[in-house]
Amino acid sequence: MPRYNKEALLADYYTGLYTVRELSDRHGISKSTVSNITKGIEKKNADIVDKKVSIIQATKDLDGQELDAIDRAVQFKSALLGDIERFSNRAMQKANDLIANSDSGQDFNAVITGVDRLSILNKINDRHAPPANIQQNTQNNTVARVTFRRATKADRDD
Repeated sequence: MPRYNKEALLADYYTGLYTVRELSDRHGISKSTVSNITKGIEKKNADIVDKKVSIIQATKDLDGQELDAIDRAVQFKSALLGDIERFSNRAMQKANDLIANSDSGQDFNAVITGVDRLSILNKINDRHAPPANIQQNTQNNTVARVTFRRATKADRDD
């Protein structure tokens, strides 16, 4: 039986770019082996490949300063998402602690409300409208906004 790298085969398969025949030729194994290995497995990275191609096409005519600005914006947004994830994890730990150590109905209600709001913030609660559509509470006409700001070196120097 020919030796092959299953992880490399699957990595190629996940891209959605290759046919069974191409994977067979590329990895030196039979088409039936490729089919058996990949049967029922999603081509989970095909969308990422398409998005990266779109990004390359969209940025091909930009100059260096524009590309650098885009990279900085992406790094900022990625860091912000990381901050939100860490905050969410700590909030959920606190909620679990509060539920475990409290007999108060008010505490339980506060946890439920907090978890509900956190699920909206993280866009995992699909029973609510997307955050872009949540601008105003029509019952009491209040606007809720959360602004996150990461201090930059320039901010600290002021």
